[in-house]
Amino acid sequence: TLASAPYNVLATLSFPEQPQLAQEARLIQAVAERFPSVTAIRVKDAIEAVAGVLGQVMTAIRATAALTLLAGAVVLAGAMAAAERRRIYEAVLLKTLGARRRQILTTHLIEYAVLAGVSSSLAIGIGTLAAWIVVTQVMEIGFTFSLWAVLATLGLAGAVVLGLGLIGSWRVLGERPVPYLRTE
Repeated sequence: TLASAPYNVLATLSFPEQPQLAQEARLIQAVAERFPSVTAIRVKDAIEAVAGVLGQVMTAIRATAALTLLAGAVVLAGAMAAAERRRIYEAVLLKTLGARRRQILTTHLIEYAVLAGVSSSLAIGIGTLAAWIVVTQVMEIGFTFSLWAVLATLGLAGAVVLGLGLIGSWRVLGERPVPYLRTE
């Protein structure tokens, strides 16, 4: 009981698994009567409020990450589209000089692989640095580098770049050389 244990109140009380608000109110009133200088605060409400805010922050972070990836994909697609005319011209010249489709496709795929490697390395470096700064300096918590996430990102980015490059190169290889040679 509360009267017999002035310093060990919590040890003598038995709490139900999920206390009802009325039971909580009676408990708070009993503690306040026995210990007038003690202020009772429902920690559960504060924890739920913090959890709600953190959930919204995580949603914002996920949305920002998705928009960043989308913007990167659009920039990459724009760069590939801008380079398509040059690729067509190179393919026409190489075809004229006797190169086979397979040789031209291999050179294009090597170029896309290097492009994917360089851009992925920059993204990993900048992203890791930014994450480290935010986590350790702003949030003041420990930083853990996730190699699995990096490898998954590299694999996905590499597959997307090579796939889009293959599609673009296949279209370039289908062009006939004569119209392009006449314009030169």
